[in-house]
Amino acid sequence: MSSIPISNTTASHTEIKVLQLSCNRKPTATHGLLNEQLDKADILLLQEPQWAKISPDRKKGPIGHNAWTPILPFNTYKPGDPEPRVMAYVQHRPGLEIVLRSDIIQDRDVQILTASFRGHPTTMIINMYNDKDHKNDRASKIIRQLLLALDHPTIITGNWNMYHLLWAN
Repeated sequence: MSSIPISNTTASHTEIKVLQLSCNRKPTATHGLLNEQLDKADILLLQEPQWAKISPDRKKGPIGHNAWTPILPFNTYKPGDPEPRVMAYVQHRPGLEIVLRSDIIQDRDVQILTASFRGHPTTMIINMYNDKDHKNDRASKIIRQLLLALDHPTIITGNWNMYHLLWAN
């Protein structure tokens, strides 16, 4: 597995604006977010994103938008693979670099990104999805087992159970 830089330009950037939404697989939620947040966010973190037909030959994928780059939680997706339950969209902003940390994990329920710009610490972003009833808390268990260096700013978002993520054995 390897890290994949998603966006990198040369000018300065002073803050990272991140929004999170559970879309409940509704296309209107995803389209609305992509259209309404053009000037308000750099990164959109989705749980249960819409996974729709994107080509005449019935291939499925994330909803497209010319201002946003979709980032799946894994490097490759083949038709028939389970659909991701987390994903991100990023806008290209001067100086902002977003990296999919596929060297740490590739899973349909957990996505780890790093966001950085010159002169500021790198921020780790963990986007996760747990089943609605939180009975098995699969994503929380996965994250607890990862060896993550949390000595820099870290955002954990999604539908998750704090108890299971931080304290359960």
